[in-house]
Amino acid sequence: MTLPLRKHENLQRPLTGILVLDFSQFLSGSLATLRLADLGARVIKIERPGTGDLGRSLYLSDTDVHGENTLFHAINRSKESYAADLKSPSDLQKLRHLITRADVMVQNFRPGVMDRLGLGYESVSKMSSRLVYGVVSGYGNAEAWQDLPGQDGMLLFVDHGIFMEFMPVTEYGKKDPETIGLQEVELGKNYALIISTNGGLWRYMIGDTIRFTSLNPYHIKVSGRLKHYINAFGEEVIVDNTDKAIAIASEKTGAIVNDYTAAPV
Repeated sequence: MTLPLRKHENLQRPLTGILVLDFSQFLSGSLATLRLADLGARVIKIERPGTGDLGRSLYLSDTDVHGENTLFHAINRSKESYAADLKSPSDLQKLRHLITRADVMVQNFRPGVMDRLGLGYESVSKMSSRLVYGVVSGYGNAEAWQDLPGQDGMLLFVDHGIFMEFMPVTEYGKKDPETIGLQEVELGKNYALIISTNGGLWRYMIGDTIRFTSLNPYHIKVSGRLKHYINAFGEEVIVDNTDKAIAIASEKTGAIVNDYTAAPV
C-alpha cells in the first residue's frame, strides 16, 4: 500500500542556518556545495567581477539561459552570488569578514593559490576556529602528485578493453602512416589517436589530435582535429563527406557552391 506524502510546512532541512562560502569553479566544488544547498544551507558563490565563474560559458550545452549554459544553472541553483576580485585588498577584506561568519568554506583552486592569497586553511582557521574548510583537488593527499593541478590534461584509461595507437600528425595523409604504442609517446608532441578493439575487429582514427602532458600517469589534452563532425542527436556527419557530396551534386547539376553551412533541422 502506498501512503500519501505529508506536507510539513514548517519542517526545517538538516543544514538550515548553515552558511557556506563557495569559492569553487567549474563542476567538482560547485556540485558539492549544491548538495549542501539542497540540504538547507545558505550557499554564497564567490565569482569574478564581470565574467563570473568560467563555468558559465566554458561547458556548452544545447540550450542556454540568458547567454549562459544550462549546466552552470543546474549545479548552482539555490545559491547566491557575490562578486569579488581575489587580488583586490578591499575585496579580500570584505571576504575575510564573511569568513568569520561562515560555517563552511569550499575551494578547488590549483594547489598553493589560496595560500598565496591569504585564504588557505592556516590563515582562515585563525579567523574562525569552527570553520569547516573543504578542498577539492586533483589527487587528494597522494604524496607524489598532490601538488599537481587537477586539470592539466585528462587521465588516459589504458585498461578498458581498447587498444590504442598514436600517429604523429606529420604522418597524416601518407599512404602507410607510422603509428607507435603508448610506451613510445613523448611529451609535447601532437598525435592522432587510433583505437582498436582488443580482438582486432575494427580500427578507427577518431579525428582528435592529442598531446601528452604527463607520462606517469598518462595524461592527455585534446590539441586539435584532423576530421570535423556535425553531431545532432548522437549521429555524426563528417565534413569530408558533405564536401564530397556537394562536389558530386554540383558536378551533375552545374551548380557553383562558394560556401555552405550545415546544421541539424
